[in-house]
This record gives sequence, C-alpha cells and structure tokens, in this order.
Amino acid sequence: MESYRSNSFSRIAHLTALVDSLKILLEYPAENEEIHSYRIDEGLIEQMAVSGVSKQSCDYVLKLWDIMEILGYKPSERMYECAILSFFRSFQKDHHGFAALTDMESDGYVPSRALINSISRNLSVSVKRLDHAYYMLTKHEPPKGIDLSTSVLNCILAACAKEGLVDRSFTVFHEFERFDLYPDANSYSYLLECISNEIKQMKAVLIYDPVQQKVVKTDPYRSSTDDFQIYVDSCVEVVSMMKDQGIDHTRHTLHEYVDALSCLGELDSAKITLENAIYQKERVLKKTIEHFCLQCALSQRKDLALESLSLFEAAGHESIPNYISDALDVEWSSVDSSESS
Repeated sequence: MESYRSNSFSRIAHLTALVDSLKILLEYPAENEEIHSYRIDEGLIEQMAVSGVSKQSCDYVLKLWDIMEILGYKPSERMYECAILSFFRSFQKDHHGFAALTDMESDGYVPSRALINSISRNLSVSVKRLDHAYYMLTKHEPPKGIDLSTSVLNCILAACAKEGLVDRSFTVFHEFERFDLYPDANSYSYLLECISNEIKQMKAVLIYDPVQQKVVKTDPYRSSTDDFQIYVDSCVEVVSMMKDQGIDHTRHTLHEYVDALSCLGELDSAKITLENAIYQKERVLKKTIEHFCLQCALSQRKDLALESLSLFEAAGHESIPNYISDALDVEWSSVDSSESS
C-alpha cells in the first residue's frame, strides 16, 4: 500500500512539474515562439484536470486553470467541476469548494445533480464535517466569496440524505425560506431520499448486492420505532409541498417517493403511484420498479409482485432482471415451505 501511495504521489508530482514548465513557456512567448505555433486543445487541459481530481491534487488543477487563462480560454463547465471536486477532496478546503461553486453559477453554469451528489459524498464522510459546512454557510453571513444558493444548500441536503439524517435535512430545508431561496426538484428528492435511508436503518429490506451478485436482506443497526406513520406522513407532506410550488415529479423524486413507501410497507400506494406515472408518460427508472418488486417479495405480496412485473415493459424497459425473478422464487418458496410444515 505504501508503495502504491508513493508511486501515486510521484506521478502527480511529475505531472505538476510538467505543468509548471508549460506555464513558464506560455508566459514568455517571445522566447518560446515554437510552442506558440501549436494551439493546445482545451479538451486536453480538461482531461489533465480530471486526472488531478482523481489524485486529490487541487494545486495541480489550479495550475491547469492558470494555463487555460493564459491561452485565453473561458473557464468551462468541466474545469469548474474539476476545481470544485479537487477542493472538496482535499483537507479542510470546503470553503474554497463552495466559493468555486459560487463562481461557477456566476458564470452562468447550472451545477448538475451528479456534481452535487459528488460534493455530498465528501461532506458526508463525517457528521462533524457536515455540521461544520452547514454552520459555516448558514449561522452567520456566508464567508467572503460564497453566495448562498439553491445548489449550495442542496449539497448539504444531499449529504444529510446519504446518512439518513431526517431531522437535520428538514432543518436545512427551512433555510431556503430564511435566505429567500426556492427549493427545486432536487431539493425535494433529497428530502425523500433522506426519509428512505433513515427507514432502512431501522427496517430490514431486500437489496441487490453487486459484489455478491445476489439479493440480500439488510441488517438494521438502529432501534426501530413502533410508529412508522410519521414517515408516511412526512413523505406525503414533501410531495404536497412540491405540488404547492408547482414542481412536477422527476424520475428522481418519483424513485425516492416510491422507494420510501415500499420500505414502509405502503405497497398499494407505491404501486398506484408507479402506475399513474407510467400512464402520464413520466420517465420511470428501472431501479424504481426493481426496488418495489423486492419489497413486495419481502412482504410476501405475491399478487402485487406478479402484477408489477408488467410495469417493466409498460415503463419502456425491455427485460426483467434475473435477480428479481430469483428473489421472488426464493421468498415464495420459503413461504410455501413454512405453510406446508
């Protein structure tokens, strides 16, 4: 492992040295006419920046940023993403990451859901780091260089969602109104995801494990509650708030809503929601139907599961995954054996 780390740092050190040399050549055109006859492609610089993100070297990415400016390129969306992620993957540079996110939005780019999810994965490494980011942004005036926006708050919401921190997520959600901001569809999907993940910490569910390549039953690690109705009510409230704001379901909000209802055992409501979405020609993710079918199997709702298999084709998905059929066979055979005994 130590050998791998030293080689990794060595490679990024060599790359940084090469970039430094290139920067010097570009800064003195009179002395380096030959290199200026060759136009360095913007895409090449972006690809080099991606390698810097994977090596967690924000210094290297920033040097490439300087080279883009010397060449007269406007910062691209991809370069912003590389700079932002390199900050969040570095030690104690979250402030710089949020400042870069502010600059990205100021330049007219809209941070993608994939970028927000990547940021949130870094923030959710520890509750302490997540809390620090939240208090830094909201408890006083945001630090210099950072403008609080819907995307910035969504980063915090998404991090809460990954850890299933429902109380924190609703506290963050209330900050939208305090700062005169408006939540978007992603905001609501993260709230629903958070509810779903907290439920999964207390209730066993069936999931597909890609490592074992089979369906497994999860082992809850938090004490359960006798009243899950509060979670059902919370899901309904979130969807109601969406409608009040005029925001339609997206494939992500639909997935998280159906997933939460399925985990709560509200299978009939989940099925009706799926059928309505398909009837209205909304895009339904394949994994949404898969998750629903697995919870039908766990709840021993054979009738509902069989009916739901047709939803794959109705939603435009060509085939039913083999592991879904296998899971249904396993759960039903266990039920049949217990009944016969």
